[in-house]
Amino acid sequence: NFIEMFWSHVKRELRRRCTYSLIELDERVGDMLHNACTLGNIRRYARHSWRWMSAYRLGLAEKVVAYAVKKYRGHRAVPPGMDEAIMRSYALSTVNPDNLP
Repeated sequence: NFIEMFWSHVKRELRRRCTYSLIELDERVGDMLHNACTLGNIRRYARHSWRWMSAYRLGLAEKVVAYAVKKYRGHRAVPPGMDEAIMRSYALSTVNPDNLP
């Protein structure tokens, strides 16, 4: 969920500028919500979440989804019809050379 990524970014910035004062924290939260994260970051978080949703729609397992999202990070979504190719590629990447005959 890209909203969680955005909130994580805001919390990280709040912690980085923390003065351990509740009054100052209360004043900074509003400012951080508006200014801590750029529009580019928000779009990046949304694209990342979209790739995860796209891979899950293909019916891939969780570990395969993580692999597909990393492999296709330059794309807005995991390409449709790629589920078999992704599964083969994932299987080859996880082969342990010690288990080969």
